[in-house]
Order: sequence, then structure tokens, then C-alpha cells
Amino acid sequence: MDKLDIIKALLLDTTVENKTTNTEYLFKVGDVVFLRTVTLYYLGRIKKIQGGFVELEDACWVQDTGSRLAEFLTNGVATSTELEPTGRTLVNITNVIDCLDWKHKLPTEAQ
Repeated sequence: MDKLDIIKALLLDTTVENKTTNTEYLFKVGDVVFLRTVTLYYLGRIKKIQGGFVELEDACWVQDTGSRLAEFLTNGVATSTELEPTGRTLVNITNVIDCLDWKHKLPTEAQ
């Protein structure tokens, strides 16, 4: 994906297509998401999707949700768990199990 594609996606608020694999993603640049991967959880704002990776900014590694997933997503609070801000984080798209909307402020301090 080139810079022009990213700019178009931002301006048109459309999904982003990976031209190397012809894959269209349902998440887009600017979305704030909770990503569950094969081994880890991340919170962050999608900055870029390129070369098989999702670049998150203001990202945070989540050890576990500490509660039922629905409670975590609804309340935006992880009880009895660790959250560690990681800043810029690259996540391999092939390792993403699911991508859920995060409607809360992103954590800025370790918990």
C-alpha cells in the first residue's frame, strides 16, 4: 500500500485494501481497537496498515482482561490485570484473531 492509498482511505473514510494480496480489511486507519492475537492482546489507534502489519499508535499491551470480555469492552477497565503502554506497536495481521472496537480512552500509564 502506498501513501496515496492511505490518504484516500483517510479522506474517504473507506476500508483499506492490501493491493499485494487483494485483501480488504474491515478496520481502517483511525479506528481505536482491541486486538486479540494468537498470544497477546493490544489496545491502540490504527495508524497504518502495510506489508502484512497493522501499526498501532498510543498502543498498550494487555496481559488479560481480568474479567469477562464483554465487561472489559463495556466498562473499559481491566480489573486485576496488567496494562503496559508500548507506544508504536506493529502487529502481524495473520496473527490477529479478532478486532473489536474500543470506545474508551487509551491507557497512558501502566496498571
